[in-house]
Amino acid sequence: MFIDDVARVGEAARELGAAFIGCPTDFVHSFQRELMREAGVRHVVSHLDEISEELLVRVDREAALGRVWEQPGGAQGREAGVGGG
Repeated sequence: MFIDDVARVGEAARELGAAFIGCPTDFVHSFQRELMREAGVRHVVSHLDEISEELLVRVDREAALGRVWEQPGGAQGREAGVGGG
């Protein structure tokens, strides 16, 4: 599992078949959150302290089921605290 603030790291994790949690900066001119959504990142948090044991277990479960990634394009991207199955 990878946790990073850069969408390209998420894309690399996807290529490896690894789970990824995005934590993009809230810098006003940053496009990382949008790029993560476009890349199919399912779980995005605003702060590292939002990464709970519950979230890690959920992401691990999704990875085991092969459901850790959305289809690219962001149509179904989810915030960590909303949905996430």
